[in-house]
Amino acid sequence: MEPSNDVPRDTNVTVRCCAVVSSKGQEVLNCQYTIFKDRVQVYTKTTTSSEDLLYPLPMARAFNSGKYTCQIDIEGKREVSPYQKLTVTGLSKPELHLNKAVVNEGEEVTARCTAPGETGSIIFYFYDNSKEIKEEQVSSNYAETKFRFTSIGYHKFHCAYTVVVVVDGFRSEQSNIITVSVKGM
Repeated sequence: MEPSNDVPRDTNVTVRCCAVVSSKGQEVLNCQYTIFKDRVQVYTKTTTSSEDLLYPLPMARAFNSGKYTCQIDIEGKREVSPYQKLTVTGLSKPELHLNKAVVNEGEEVTARCTAPGETGSIIFYFYDNSKEIKEEQVSSNYAETKFRFTSIGYHKFHCAYTVVVVVDGFRSEQSNIITVSVKGM
């Protein structure tokens, strides 16, 4: 892992696969490199070059965290590298948007929580006065849901999210807080 196995988000990371191969004579060898992340194949390249295989992870995010390994196949022989664990720390601050900030009691409000720049499987959490009222797992960087406020008064509404990765889960800080005023009918 270059520059390191532990990096902050937005770091350009390179997975370098280096194989030292010896052969008889001047024959050209076909080398098939395969990169795995958490035992799932993510990249394959066949080459006759003796240069290292570079697998870039530009502007790495929490979703890129995991255990990586490199496999090389040459002329029916296979070697697999030891695992290298990559941990990308830090998440973008979630952003909350509501279609209305002043509503009548029982009126429907649409809330959208966004995790700017994040990818992968994400669980979004919606809160009313610090009490979790909705959880939504999606495979995009936003979740949208509808709510009805059933009590009059001010409601402090916010959201947060967790990026689900095989190794660990990373939870964001809470979003901006929007105060909703619910009026009686």
